[in-house]
Amino acid sequence: MIGPADLAISFGVPGEFQHPRIVGAMEAIRDTCVSKGIAPGTQTGRRGWPGSGRRAG
Repeated sequence: MIGPADLAISFGVPGEFQHPRIVGAMEAIRDTCVSKGIAPGTQTGRRGWPGSGRRAG
């Protein structure tokens, strides 16, 4: 489970959930999970992954 708020704070961009670094990191995590047969998850309050325009999986 990815916590976007924690990730954004760790990257030094608190609250900027559409920041390119956050979106890129979340997509990399999602892609790694999918490639290993693990269902990725996030707490976004909406469907899909931030900035991707698509649903995970």
